[in-house]
Amino acid sequence: MDLSGRRDEAAYATYPPEPDLRPFVHRFLHGWREDEGANWLQIPPTGGLFFSYVSGAPLRVHFSDRIYDRRPRYFIGGQLRREQPTLESLGRFGLFGAELAPTGFYRLFRSSAAPFTDGIADFAELFPELAADLDARIDPAASAEETVGVLQSFFRSLAAGAPEVPQVEAIVRDIATARGNVSVSELARRHGLSTRAMRREFLEVVGIPPKHYAKIVQMNAVVGALQADDPQTLSSLAMEHGYFDQSHFIRDFKRLVGSSPSAFLRSRSAFLRTFLGQASH
Repeated sequence: MDLSGRRDEAAYATYPPEPDLRPFVHRFLHGWREDEGANWLQIPPTGGLFFSYVSGAPLRVHFSDRIYDRRPRYFIGGQLRREQPTLESLGRFGLFGAELAPTGFYRLFRSSAAPFTDGIADFAELFPELAADLDARIDPAASAEETVGVLQSFFRSLAAGAPEVPQVEAIVRDIATARGNVSVSELARRHGLSTRAMRREFLEVVGIPPKHYAKIVQMNAVVGALQADDPQTLSSLAMEHGYFDQSHFIRDFKRLVGSSPSAFLRSRSAFLRTFLGQASH
């Protein structure tokens, strides 16, 4: 989707999860804008699914071949593999989100992450009792800190007795430690799995194949260094993070994000700058 001339002018704040929620939630987000102007958010791949609560005007979600116009109050945003979706606010923008850890959705909701990849789903249709419970907890007039506290409490109730996925968690840790620069065959050998079995389990729990997840982590590691005002050139940073050369990194960046690294660095999108470069792991 061509976003030329359209700017993300909302403000954003992020909140870390409480220690007991860190295995499930990477961070919480609050985005807001008080006026009625249109707002457009390009969603970057971070390696985790999102749970979102729309506290302002309804949102429309643009995909490459469709527009999701159901406008749910709570929704699940899946992992990104081939899509580069964009959120469009239809009035005063208000959004609370939880970026889940790579295995967080599977563990919290006891449900496969794979069906949500490259898509969005109405949480109330999937889990009507949980949505009703959340409705009873949330006060639309509460402060941002209070609302994040309610979400933390909600996820804490889901985390009780959550299933363990130690093998997938170990693979995720290995990918994070290597900053994404690790081969699928090496991961499979290290964990005593065939590449096919590892891919199948990773798809079920994380929602994308391990190779693609590693690409997201690798790309975010370079962007994180760029945003940290690292004095190195893009070429040297890319090679340090396992890319063959700068052009290899730029191709991956365009494929995952939809723009060049230089365009991203020039971007006025506070949302992209908040999220890209901090992969969920």
